[in-house]
Amino acid sequence: MDRSVTVRRLVPNGESPGYFLATTPLMDGGSAKRLALIALLASVTAVMGCTPSKSGLLARWNPFYNEDPYDPRQYGPTIDDRLEEIRAVARRAAQMPAEERDQVSQELGRRLQSETSLATKLELVRALGAFETPMADTALRMALNDPDSRIRRAAVETWGQRRSPQAIEMLGKTLSSDTDLDVRMAAAAELGNFNDRTAIEALGVALDDSDPALQYRAIESLRVATGRDYGGDVAAWRQVVQGGEPTQFERPSIVQRWIDWR
Repeated sequence: MDRSVTVRRLVPNGESPGYFLATTPLMDGGSAKRLALIALLASVTAVMGCTPSKSGLLARWNPFYNEDPYDPRQYGPTIDDRLEEIRAVARRAAQMPAEERDQVSQELGRRLQSETSLATKLELVRALGAFETPMADTALRMALNDPDSRIRRAAVETWGQRRSPQAIEMLGKTLSSDTDLDVRMAAAAELGNFNDRTAIEALGVALDDSDPALQYRAIESLRVATGRDYGGDVAAWRQVVQGGEPTQFERPSIVQRWIDWR
């Protein structure tokens, strides 16, 4: 039985006017079967490629098959992978030769300038704190001017770990000029960890601030830095900042002492 695929069309009659119906074979029966089988396999492959499967059915013929198509690692390192990579570099900083520390801190600074992810930028700022290099200092100075206050606050905390005259200078400038209260509060807190005359003088700016929370934070830092306690007497603390020795001051009440002790 003939199973060829044909098409019927009208063709002009060469001998006389008009048309007659002609039958033209397109392919024989075997070709038609092969074409149908190819179409079936293509349909199955497309379905298997779009549907996750653990069975492995047709997996070796399907170039789009993945054992776990929802695993984000197949698209590259995840955000957690990148953060851990940065932390690992920071942990190795102390063991690096000086030349390698310079190169790595320079690369971290470059990444900080081009990075758009907040989480990654925060981790880069913290990592730079492990590198005592001029490149790291430059990057941390720039971080204090970042548009995002969260990055500036992280930079403040990192400078607080530096324990250097430059750190006191950077923290003092931030305390006096930053526009975000939380960043200024962080700078005041870090300055209290320096037993240094310059840090004490830098805290004096906050004593005259109109925000009582910042005033209180500065007084707490002055207590730590000086080892003295003049309670909440701002005038007495101003004398301390100026290098004086208060002779009369408002002693904290028992209630206030209990609150401070807590």
